[in-house]
Amino acid sequence: DNQVWKIIHKNTVPYNRKVLGNRWVFAQKDDGRFRARNVAQGFTQIPGKDFQEHHSPVVNDTTVHTILVIKILKKLSSGQFDIVTAFLYGELDETLFMALPEGYLQFLKQKTSEDPGYNIPLGNGVTLKEVTEKDYCLSLEKAIYGLVQAARQWWKKFKSTIMAMGYQPSRADPCLFFKNNGKNISFILIYVDDGGIFGTEEEIKYVPTELAKTLIV
Repeated sequence: DNQVWKIIHKNTVPYNRKVLGNRWVFAQKDDGRFRARNVAQGFTQIPGKDFQEHHSPVVNDTTVHTILVIKILKKLSSGQFDIVTAFLYGELDETLFMALPEGYLQFLKQKTSEDPGYNIPLGNGVTLKEVTEKDYCLSLEKAIYGLVQAARQWWKKFKSTIMAMGYQPSRADPCLFFKNNGKNISFILIYVDDGGIFGTEEEIKYVPTELAKTLIV
């Protein structure tokens, strides 16, 4: 649904590129819900081909303490947000290929039988009827959990999104963003896919609403 991948024939994969494996990871959340996530086997990625840089910043403890002090002094309101499946929004700088997840074809066939208009991510004129796990794979259009560079690509996506909303990154901490319109000042702290907002009540309502236009909050 997020257009993270397209199904392609394996003969379109360049001869010097490998098809990454993947596996399902199952967990039960604290509230009792079950979660299934498909994760790429990033340990098989080749440096220089499958990824370049992979470090991703995390907000510094000193930054958090400083912003909390400013919140008290300026009597700012606070709020928080969580980005659902954050890494799936990261845009890749490299072209990557991955094997079809176990059970994915069965899911697509069941989905299309229930909803003939379901939008299947197929590439190069491929039809679902001809797809087999042996001859087809996925071309990754966006990052996926398990990739070496997944966290970095997500951070770059969030940075560009929040800057389009008028926020600027701090030179002291890349995970601190601020906006000052001359009358009010607001701050956003980001820790991987969790965020904290400090500012006016209007700004605390505005940020999640605006993020939801691009990301699922």
